[in-house]
Amino acid sequence: MSEEIKDETTVGNTPDGAKKAVEPTQEQPVQTVPYDRFKEVNDAKKASETELEALRAKIADAEAKEAEEAGKFKELWEKEKAAREAAEQAQVNAKLDFYKETELSKAGYTGEKLATVKALLTGDTEEALKAQIDSFKELFPTSQYVDPSLSNGGQRPAAPTPNDAEQNAREAARKLFKRKGAR
Repeated sequence: MSEEIKDETTVGNTPDGAKKAVEPTQEQPVQTVPYDRFKEVNDAKKASETELEALRAKIADAEAKEAEEAGKFKELWEKEKAAREAAEQAQVNAKLDFYKETELSKAGYTGEKLATVKALLTGDTEEALKAQIDSFKELFPTSQYVDPSLSNGGQRPAAPTPNDAEQNAREAARKLFKRKGAR
């Protein structure tokens, strides 16, 4: 029997044990999936996913009913309570985060400075955050840049007036070129 197995395994090999290399004579055509077939498979996948979700929901409902029947009300109640508390905490954190950003932007912080100061704020209530923001105003003052056009009284700078020597040279050049052109 072992001889039969050896014969079957060596049928496709060369006598020296090296495998034959397949040389492509022509380029292999690229196979594409028709859109109709793709849509069919994709729709089937989506249908099976929705069916799976429906089955998971049924299983969860069945487990809840079994737990109710078995008298595990307390365990279910604790799970629901923990989920509700987590959702409430996330909501409070989102409100405080929004409050931090609005108050810091009102205080004049923008960009990187706003992100840095926001990360340093640790208050749990709006009053505590307001007090921290007031103290941060002193530690991290906002830069009030001055408009450079205001330093000259709001007027635009006048065009430079040419000096008399330059003006005289231009007039002499014009007269000279007029004379050359008149000849």
